[in-house]
Amino acid sequence: MPIYEYRCNSCDNLFDRLQNHDDDEPDCPVCGRAVMRIFSPIGLRFKGTGFHATDYGKRGPKNRVSARKR
Repeated sequence: MPIYEYRCNSCDNLFDRLQNHDDDEPDCPVCGRAVMRIFSPIGLRFKGTGFHATDYGKRGPKNRVSARKR
């Protein structure tokens, strides 16, 4: 289950909640009013020389070579 971050519309309280994506949004634990989900960037790191250099062979993608011969 993912962890979602919420902000209260009334008191600006920030809190996290572990829940399913189809669960109802929780109420603010401080004031009990409606909250809004905050979308924040995920932790994603690309390592290495890159997919473009390693996905294809040294001659490039095979589809391009066969398309040129037609």
